[in-house]
Amino acid sequence: MDHARPRLRTDPHIERKGIYDYDDGTKTREEMLKDTFRITYIKDHSQQLQKDGCDVRGYYTWSLLDNFEWEYGYSTRFGLYYVDYDNNLERYPKSSVNWFKHFLKRPIVKSEETENEEVCNESREEENNDETLDGSKDFETSIDAILDRVKNGSRIEE
Repeated sequence: MDHARPRLRTDPHIERKGIYDYDDGTKTREEMLKDTFRITYIKDHSQQLQKDGCDVRGYYTWSLLDNFEWEYGYSTRFGLYYVDYDNNLERYPKSSVNWFKHFLKRPIVKSEETENEEVCNESREEENNDETLDGSKDFETSIDAILDRVKNGSRIEE
């Protein structure tokens, strides 16, 4: 990140960072939902970024839902949500969903650079231009709205 930052034109974001669980058909759905390895992977990666002093402004995991991967087909599952391919594509939240939701809502440590950013945010608020895509006025509500839409077909609750 530090090597690339001088060439970036925007604040750095981590995109499509994920780890898969191999699904050879021998694990039950309940076993597949317990993806603590994914939590450890994301946590270790984000802690290393923080330890290295990288000022990352966004973290987008790959992927929200299990899906078709070009190299391995349906045998690898990257999603935070388990997709039951044999049962009308029903979706079930994995253990990582709740953890990642709290990870995104955690308090951010302020630095001198983020203080300058707050001035821009205040200007947007003064212009009444602080709505998110779903019309909510804050980021947390927006996350909840997105997760609710994804869960719309799920049978089990978080």
